Amino acid sequence: MRRRIDAFENSARALEKEDVELLCLRFLLGHKTVENAWRVFENTLKWRLENRAWEIVGEEEGGSPEKWAHFEKINPYRALLPTTRFTIDGRPFILDPIGKTIVEDLVQKCTVEEYAMFYREQTISNVG
Repeated sequence: MRRRIDAFENSARALEKEDVELLCLRFLLGHKTVENAWRVFENTLKWRLENRAWEIVGEEEGGSPEKWAHFEKINPYRALLPTTRFTIDGRPFILDPIGKTIVEDLVQKCTVEEYAMFYREQTISNVG
């Protein structure tokens, strides 16, 4: 999928502000095979380019992560924390790299309440 996306003319522009790896995963999970996923994804790319989608995508409803509570304390661990998105059927899809977060370091940097507030804002922004 990724090679096809990279080879598609103006794909970088069409996917501006998007997590391309997550999109690939969602399309692959939703459409079962690479061929099916690519067929639908290609139509999505064409639509985005025709409609200049990058011009209408604004900030997520919950705002940028830098504005979330306690971002500065949690950000060094953010790439390793659970991430919630939704499948094409609207079901929660949670990425949680178990064993990758050094919890001892995280809890020394912030309280459970601070982490809960950060995670709540992250989840709300993803639901948007």
